Amino acid sequence: MPKLVPKFIQHFELAVEKGSLSLGKSDDPVLHGWSKLKHPPAQMTYACLIAVMDAWPPTMYQMKRIPAPASTMSWDVEFIAPIDDLNGEEWIASVNEARHIEDGYGHEESTFWAPDGRVLAYSRQVVAIFA
Repeated sequence: MPKLVPKFIQHFELAVEKGSLSLGKSDDPVLHGWSKLKHPPAQMTYACLIAVMDAWPPTMYQMKRIPAPASTMSWDVEFIAPIDDLNGEEWIASVNEARHIEDGYGHEESTFWAPDGRVLAYSRQVVAIFA
């Protein structure tokens, strides 16, 4: 759906455990699941990890009933564990939750895990949805 889904998403695989990638499918601003690159490099890099982390839509977007543009206002990422033992083909687990939502503004916090259960990174993001 070219006008609803960003073109970059074609480069990722997302597997949702909780929440939804569709509009109007949830009243809860939570997305849990796994993500990876469709055409990964042999070795994971921090640039690839950041891209995989950023592939998820804002959690509050699934609460919207009609499409609206969204933008990141600020994003802070803390890398917790080294990634030099990860190959690019592994799924990265994540829990993404909005801690505050009001008038199109949301503060989201996320945690990302390696397949062996190690926390790789924490993320805090401020998102605006214009509707």
